[in-house]
Amino acid sequence: MPSKRSVAACLPIAWLSVACSLIVFLSARPADAALLSVDTADRQAAVAFYHSQYASGVGTRLEWITGTAPCDPGYTTATYQNAVLDRVNYFRAMAGVPAVTLNATYTRKAQAAAYLMGVNARSSHAPDASWTCYSQDAYDGASRSNLFLYQSGLEAIDGYVRDDGPHNGAIGHRRWILHPPTKQIGVGDVPAGVTRESANALYVIDNGFSGAQPAARDGFVAWPPPGYVPYDVAYPRWHFSQQGVDLSAASVSLTLNGQSVPVQVESRGAEYNLGYIGWRVNNMANSESFPRPTADQPYRVTIQNARIGGVAQSIAYEVTLIDPGVTIPGDANFDGVVDAADYTAIRDGIGTEFTAADLLTWRFAYGNRTAEPAATAPEPTAAGLLLAALAAAPAWGRVGSRRPPFRPRRFELR
Repeated sequence: MPSKRSVAACLPIAWLSVACSLIVFLSARPADAALLSVDTADRQAAVAFYHSQYASGVGTRLEWITGTAPCDPGYTTATYQNAVLDRVNYFRAMAGVPAVTLNATYTRKAQAAAYLMGVNARSSHAPDASWTCYSQDAYDGASRSNLFLYQSGLEAIDGYVRDDGPHNGAIGHRRWILHPPTKQIGVGDVPAGVTRESANALYVIDNGFSGAQPAARDGFVAWPPPGYVPYDVAYPRWHFSQQGVDLSAASVSLTLNGQSVPVQVESRGAEYNLGYIGWRVNNMANSESFPRPTADQPYRVTIQNARIGGVAQSIAYEVTLIDPGVTIPGDANFDGVVDAADYTAIRDGIGTEFTAADLLTWRFAYGNRTAEPAATAPEPTAAGLLLAALAAAPAWGRVGSRRPPFRPRRFELR
């Protein structure tokens, strides 16, 4: 399989910076995908992971090859499928559950389902033969997938995790993406055209979906997870789930810097032996986004009366929303300054993670730094410095893109 460097704008396939104890593994796909992980308790690791695994995909174009016959759903390129897979695995790694790989059969069925939704401009998990371009593959894909009409690709994955809309309080799309036992997924996407709407189908119910629960990093699955989380992927709906826990009578409280934050519980239940509870934060509308923080924002989540084995317990954890900032050319370890540690990382990674051109980039950028210390990572003000480095140096694969603000639009999420 091609490495991330060959399929995603020259991004490295692996990263381990000993100098700053950065524990982030970006593996080749699919054989080593289970190695993908991040220590969210390490701020620098969370920032580096955001830029290498999430921000690197911003702006990725949908590469769809049209079919050769009427109702042929066509296919998306392997490069594009891997970009979507990266986005899914970003969220899974942050949540502390094993990465997933692509399954060709699931992807074929997901593609048929996405095409069916797009051509008919409606979505359903149970389409029938009256639908234009109906097929058994399309039905199989629709019945086992998250479905997004009027949206596709990476934006659809973000939409599933956001789980906006008045009927998605149970945050099912997000929970299926983060479902711990899942091992393989399928990806289907079509762009809008004269005879169809854009659509995505993410095949999430694989053959291991109801299997044994693997150990989660934190002993539970939550979004946003414990630790440092970029503010723009936190979203107003939060949730917690754990194997074997009864949350039917549980309560949730939230504080920010010791001050109480309003919480509205929207859902609770249990599926596949995973008890879950979902809530909305600070009276935010589902379509809203957290504002960019000027300093790290530590939220403490407390869940009271969670019953495990019939015994009531209290569960508490801290989520710190951060501004991940932007990377600068040559900053191989994402610590906000181009220095000798970056040289060592690039030198040791030439031929696998980096090229000789990256060393040249480092030489031009040596001594550059972001405007503020990485500990608070505010909006950079050294734009001139960044632009000058970009003009003088070769292209740098680690330059992060800031995600555009979420704007509510017409969509149908099922």
